[in-house]
Amino acid sequence: MVEVRSPDPRTSEPNINAVAKPDKKKWVHGEVRRQQIFDEAIDIIGQRGYRGFTLQELAQRCGLSNAGLLHHFPSKDQLLIGLLNERDRRDYAALESAGLNFRETTEFPIPFDDLYKALREVVARDAKRPEIVRLYTVLRAESLDEDHPARDFFLARAARALDELTRMLESNVPDPRSTARQLIALHGGLEEQWLREGRSFDLVEAWERAARLLLGRPAS
Repeated sequence: MVEVRSPDPRTSEPNINAVAKPDKKKWVHGEVRRQQIFDEAIDIIGQRGYRGFTLQELAQRCGLSNAGLLHHFPSKDQLLIGLLNERDRRDYAALESAGLNFRETTEFPIPFDDLYKALREVVARDAKRPEIVRLYTVLRAESLDEDHPARDFFLARAARALDELTRMLESNVPDPRSTARQLIALHGGLEEQWLREGRSFDLVEAWERAARLLLGRPAS
């Protein structure tokens, strides 16, 4: 099983001590190819799960040889962890572009309206990307198996999310840790229902109604 470090995607920094600088054109081409691989893997894994796809199938869908795919990701496990970290990185980047940058926040709790806006933004973003929601829903369930390569990733991610949300909720609710657990469960549970019911209801509206009841007050 590949070692999973699960770095915080918000604070990962490039290696500034690298001696050689890669050719920019090659780097751009390689990054575009990596994104193509990620996009195809999201579709396959979201439909059939991690154990239901092969690197050979992924390579064919990307127009690559097996060796060409392995050049970017030496193993199936490393591809999976890279995909999960990339998804989190994109989500944090989207929050920051919306003016919700908590990476540099040093004082907790954060104002209630800012917290509500950030949580809603995550749900609204997910509602536009059902393929990503399906991917995470499938992998979360699969990673309950002790030998699943994403198990450590999801354990670390869940612990970090619970701790961060708890700190954000302090002074906003009577029991911040319990409320944080419920908000996380609300998010995942609603998204699973949304997928099962063919996205037949408004995910954001359903979340807003439940969150207002859970948090005890509406955002202004």
